[in-house]
Amino acid sequence: MKPSSFPEVTPKVHFAGFNLSWNFRNLLNNLSRLVAWSSVLRAFTIISSTYTSTSLCIISWKRVTIAR
Repeated sequence: MKPSSFPEVTPKVHFAGFNLSWNFRNLLNNLSRLVAWSSVLRAFTIISSTYTSTSLCIISWKRVTIAR
């Protein structure tokens, strides 16, 4: 098939079901989780290198608790 013989609706059908705002929100959500985890790991690394005692890192989604 030549491109001139394609029906007019072909470009619209190609993106049917693709929701750009949902994908963008999903990407932002994943990036925010990555940033949160990287800051938790960085804080734990600083704390564990500062103190020589054994520490237990308890991680929840809302807060981080360090128990010695």
